[in-house]
Amino acid sequence: MSASTSDIQTLFKTAVGFHQSHKFAEARALFEQCLPEATEAVMRLKIHNFLGQCCFAMGEAALSFSHFKAAVTINEQSEEGRLITGFCLNWLGQTDAALALANKVVTQNPHCDKAYFLMRAVYQKLGDDEKVKETEEKFAAVIRKREKKFARQSWDLLPNNVNRVSLEPYLVPASETERVKEVLFRNGCLDTSLGRFMEGFEDFQKLLKFAPDHYKAMYGAGRCLFELDRKEEAKQFLEEALRLNPEFKQAKVLLEKIKGKKS
Repeated sequence: MSASTSDIQTLFKTAVGFHQSHKFAEARALFEQCLPEATEAVMRLKIHNFLGQCCFAMGEAALSFSHFKAAVTINEQSEEGRLITGFCLNWLGQTDAALALANKVVTQNPHCDKAYFLMRAVYQKLGDDEKVKETEEKFAAVIRKREKKFARQSWDLLPNNVNRVSLEPYLVPASETERVKEVLFRNGCLDTSLGRFMEGFEDFQKLLKFAPDHYKAMYGAGRCLFELDRKEEAKQFLEEALRLNPEFKQAKVLLEKIKGKKS
């Protein structure tokens, strides 16, 4: 008996959550369950892409590349399809073809942040630091302009710095407290805006251990958990954010959304 579309979507979302948590074996098992039942081209493309990443992370390079090659042959021409295909081509070392797809998407949609992210990945593989910096700046500019995205909804993200900073809060002197808070907060915002929700959650958690009354970090942690489909845990963080700042609109909106979905 074949699975329904809703069953596949549920399996897929669970698998993505495992992938974002770096639980690649669990993610791979679920993606492999989804693949035979997936009929839509974009969904098959996504699954092959994720399977390629999981296999690569598990040290199975040959199988990894077979999935990326399978993704490329699907030839899905939607914006999302071109971008996923572009990332797979970049994995395969076909950087010119990947860059061509990214440019095609940007020509049709200059505000597509993922296209700039693909360009950045290509230039990183090519070792072109100047182009990497240029595309990071374009990516950050697009993020700032998109009012409905997480970064713009919550606070002004990335006005000066798009580079993630490696920092452990307890390894710096007390005189640097404010700098530590700022860096950890920016790291969390950046990871979240790039869709790295597990990493973003860890960034905000680290900040909260250092500054437990940081209501925006509390909201950021809740937002990441929401995106990871861990809504009960997200609710606790959002409620705490509102306890710290009862007028914090973004926390109110997201908490209402969670409660609405549950009812």
